[in-house]
Amino acid sequence: PDDRKGMEAFLHNDSIENNTFEYRIKQSDVPITYVRATKYAKRLENNVCIIEGFSQNVSDFIKNRNELEMVLAVVDNAPYSIFACHKNGNMAFANKACRKQNGLNEQEDITDLKIFECLREFTTQEAWDLSVQKIISASGYYQYRCDTLYPELDIIGSECSSLMIKNGNGEDIVWTIKRDISDQLRYEEQLLRSKEAAEESERLKSAFISNMNHEIRTPLSAIMGFGSIIADTPDPELRKEYGELLNANSSQLLRLITDVLEMSQMDAGKVRLKNSDVSLKGILNELSLSFLPNDEQPAIIFDIPERDLVVWLDRGRVIQVLVNLINNSLKFTPPDGIIHVGYRVREDHIEFYVKDNGIGIAKEKQDSIFKRFYKINALDKGTGLGLAICKGIVEQMNGEITVESELGQGTTFIIILPIGKQV
Repeated sequence: PDDRKGMEAFLHNDSIENNTFEYRIKQSDVPITYVRATKYAKRLENNVCIIEGFSQNVSDFIKNRNELEMVLAVVDNAPYSIFACHKNGNMAFANKACRKQNGLNEQEDITDLKIFECLREFTTQEAWDLSVQKIISASGYYQYRCDTLYPELDIIGSECSSLMIKNGNGEDIVWTIKRDISDQLRYEEQLLRSKEAAEESERLKSAFISNMNHEIRTPLSAIMGFGSIIADTPDPELRKEYGELLNANSSQLLRLITDVLEMSQMDAGKVRLKNSDVSLKGILNELSLSFLPNDEQPAIIFDIPERDLVVWLDRGRVIQVLVNLINNSLKFTPPDGIIHVGYRVREDHIEFYVKDNGIGIAKEKQDSIFKRFYKINALDKGTGLGLAICKGIVEQMNGEITVESELGQGTTFIIILPIGKQV
């Protein structure tokens, strides 16, 4: 019934010499039959119009066409990037996802374009030819990973499957399906980072136990040993000497515990900065009073400029870092050496420096000295936390700490801190 008017118009229109019309025939208990009618109209000299034609049962054709249209609709709207290309590189098809990824208009005719003119994955004809050779070598089915980036779509990688299929003319067509695996790659990267973090945590735990075992035992043994004999020592000079040794080892143990607690607070994010207006000249003056001349130690020279500068920073933390660096230089500089401590004012930052002419640090070890529990010489005293704490404090102040050193020539530590405000 829906096709009757169309059929009447088709039959009674004799102005068109030839035409076709598809209609449906509905019969009871029989599936709908699809028919295609073809007519040829011819007007004779006596103004008589003769219509000739024929009808075809095209039910199977329509069914196949509908199925084909359905398949094409699925392919075109699939969430994967799908494209087809001739072996010579001429494009044959690209679905909506592929066009979107590569900035192609949905209505744009791409059949006259080369693949390297359309898709980011292939930049040259040679790149496409190499891909075709790989597919042929893989017996017509080749799987690979494509790391072509599509930043605007947040795509960092795709899993690709390419297969070679003959079309109706017997020509080989290469079809490729690209599946976005960006989330999988990010998850794998996260797992890898977690694995590395777990391994690093295990390494740090082992290093911590090893260091603590040695560093705690040594001062504790001295404290217990001298503590047990000091009461039974009648000689005042010996008692004084033992007392000084007790104090020295107690201080060493206290520094050890302080370093561990400091690092623990940093990891927990509990370290808070207390910024205030601070005189840079005042910091150096205070440090100069803390490190008085000592014949058994290298000379410490504080390069104090005449002009003072007041800036906004945490005075206590800056002094803590500088004290750590100075003590580090004292440890590795011979008694006849020299240590310079000072600062330079740049356009938007301050550079504190601690420079010595000590034994220096080998190039291959300079990247490791700021790691926790790292000691250049495993037999050296200390926890190996001093420089790690310095780095953590400086980074919390939005700054940077660097080292410049040559073996036998000395070492320079530079602390770069931004200038919040100055007076």
